[in-house]
Amino acid sequence: MPTEFKTFTAGFGLQWLKAGWIIFKSQPVTFVMMYLLMVVVSLVPFVFPPLQLVAVLASPFLTAGFYLAVVKKQQGQNITLADILAPFSTKGRRLNLFRFGLYQMGVALLLSALLSVLFGPALEMLQSVDEQSEQADVFAQVLAQITFADVAIFVVVQSVAMMAFAYALPLVFFRGK
Repeated sequence: MPTEFKTFTAGFGLQWLKAGWIIFKSQPVTFVMMYLLMVVVSLVPFVFPPLQLVAVLASPFLTAGFYLAVVKKQQGQNITLADILAPFSTKGRRLNLFRFGLYQMGVALLLSALLSVLFGPALEMLQSVDEQSEQADVFAQVLAQITFADVAIFVVVQSVAMMAFAYALPLVFFRGK
């Protein structure tokens, strides 16, 4: 199956942002509440760690629900906070979103491993701090362990992963790929 490439002018990005702002302004409270729900679900594992798996697997469903709400708004329909939950009951797409969540979890584990390799010495330095250590000295020692290359590598890899999942989710949900 050939890959379809679309090209756009640089001005298209600004038009896209303006269109998004118009959609947001049409029902800002609903969109903010949807976003806050997504934030709360992502923070639940910090309060109650056993729910981490549930939160990670729910994330693609909530994001797809947010995208679905935007599409409904583009079609001139009103949206409600409950629209963010629609993907949980959308037959024929749930398994794909579940798999998507598993893939995200796998990539998160790989990123965690990369993080420990790149910043392990700095973390070890922080773990060896005692009450007698001077804060400025510890800070200087930790910074000495972190190189610009390590930060750049992690930022690039994390960005690529985030962009890939942001691009793939609509394909999984709307096209069923």
